Amino acid sequence: MCRQCNTRLINVKIYIWTIGLTVLPLLLSAQSDSTFDLPEFILEQDQALRTTQDLQGQGADLSVLFRQSVLSDIRSAGPGILSPISFRGGSSAQTTVQWNGIPLESPTNSICDLALIPGFFFDEVSTGGGNSSISGPGTISGSVLLKSRFANSDRLILGAGLGSFGLQTLQADLNRRIGKMENRTRVFGLREENNFSYVDFGSERVDQTHSAREAYGLMQQNAWRYKQIQFKSQIWYQSFYREIPPTMLEARSAKYQEDRNLRSSLTMNWFKGRNSWRGNIGYAREYLRYSDSLAGLDEKYKANFLVVQGHYRRQLTRQIALFAFLEDRFASAQAHNYYDNNRNEFSPAAHLKWSGETGSAMFSLRRSFYLDQSSPMLFALEFGQRFGSHHTVVNVSKNYRLPTMNDLFWLPGGNPELQPELSHRAELIWQFHWKRQDLQLTVFDHRIQDQILWLPNSTGIYTASQSNVPTWNRGAELNFTRTDSLGKWRIQSRAQMQYLRSTKEETLSDWFGGEQQIFVPESQGSLAIDVSKSQRSAVSVSLKRMSGRYTLDDHSRSLPAFTLMQASFQHQLSGSWQVSLQLSNLLNTSYTILEYRPMPGFGWNALVHYTISQHKHKNK
Repeated sequence: MCRQCNTRLINVKIYIWTIGLTVLPLLLSAQSDSTFDLPEFILEQDQALRTTQDLQGQGADLSVLFRQSVLSDIRSAGPGILSPISFRGGSSAQTTVQWNGIPLESPTNSICDLALIPGFFFDEVSTGGGNSSISGPGTISGSVLLKSRFANSDRLILGAGLGSFGLQTLQADLNRRIGKMENRTRVFGLREENNFSYVDFGSERVDQTHSAREAYGLMQQNAWRYKQIQFKSQIWYQSFYREIPPTMLEARSAKYQEDRNLRSSLTMNWFKGRNSWRGNIGYAREYLRYSDSLAGLDEKYKANFLVVQGHYRRQLTRQIALFAFLEDRFASAQAHNYYDNNRNEFSPAAHLKWSGETGSAMFSLRRSFYLDQSSPMLFALEFGQRFGSHHTVVNVSKNYRLPTMNDLFWLPGGNPELQPELSHRAELIWQFHWKRQDLQLTVFDHRIQDQILWLPNSTGIYTASQSNVPTWNRGAELNFTRTDSLGKWRIQSRAQMQYLRSTKEETLSDWFGGEQQIFVPESQGSLAIDVSKSQRSAVSVSLKRMSGRYTLDDHSRSLPAFTLMQASFQHQLSGSWQVSLQLSNLLNTSYTILEYRPMPGFGWNALVHYTISQHKHKNK
């Protein structure tokens, strides 16, 4: 049977399973006795989580959140344009993004565009270290975990917002327990002209053109429980249209991009005594169209992703737990007139974790098998020890990433001879807690072998190649938090700093030296203060500094450093009304993240929420 026929048959089966698994909890809900959020069944590196944010008051996409408040690198071409994320000098393809256990990276390039992800759909966002044995192959530089939960009350919240540059948003959030069933439905819509002004090469202020965007989406979650068995289904559909503005070197642009994504999953948990089982089936379908009438381009890209996971946990003693894990991932991708390929990956893994009163330890193993090859044995080893108010953690890991389908098959430039990337990572984390203060210092050393790079050849065409010299990313991060109370007021002060060396050298005696890689900032940091009163009013002000970045390998050209200042305000009015205001780039800084791609100056975004009803849940 031809490859196209196989792909169509697989797609039909996926659709049938997706529809059936999504409505299953609705058919069985009459037998349930109580419902609540499914407990986490994920072995996480708690000390590596660097941020947790409540996003329900945010009207922005996730690229804005990370650019403002997290030690990360968002290489954004502008608001609403491609905005991938990377950590600690790694590439965007080396960072994984998961939503309730479902990978969100595209099978074509292994990149997740955060500009396409609305913060409104998530209740918690956290980041972790690059650990392939836990987060899956492909996790080398870091990971982002997105969680969508049920609310703790019956409620309907309607929201509307306006902002600078023609921004308009609509939101609705319905959480309802009907009999024995828990449901949560979230919808959103967005329109924006994005016509901010900037200073061009002639020192004249001009308005950005051809930069509008529109988006709408729906997220539906259902949960059902029968005795020790729990089910949860979820569907997330989103459509996004954006015009791609001209660069500062172009007179005009006719580029635009359409993205449509469907993601769904069914999860079943079963608990009995010291044993826990979890099964999960997830499916994602991606469609992208890129058009440029000036260049005569009209390209279409399609991708399907199916993942089946099985988890088993056994609590051996009060302090020791054993985890076993099986995962099968199938991905197919079609790039119009370029390639039509698929990949299947089967991964068994095992984790052993010990947690004591003054210490902890974890050992993890994982190996992945493909059609014609397998990964080396991946591992993670971690030890933690507490000394009074001090806590020290040491972890090391071996990680792995396959070339993407674009790396292998894109025409022109793809290279079928590429080998997987392999990395070794080590971290030393020191934490100190004293009264109202928390301090964390992290020193990391990360080496990546056979890193895949797209570089121009002698004819000027970009081709996928492999570095013969290991990439060496090392540095330190400092996080400080202090919390004070003054009557009904709560004041939290936060500071973050990162020093990063990312080079091709590998001499241990030259830890601070070497030529910094292009587009990688050597330092960044932020200061923030949050003031809240009785959970009714909150004010936040933050300042973030990013160092300069080289744009050419010979360091003859660079982007200047910049400082951004943000502020937000939230207030619960009498009754059911809530208002919020976000102010961005208060200093009206002129800056770019990617060369010749201007970023907006001062902007604002105001949101109004109205809660129609509210009833607290009392779970059994």
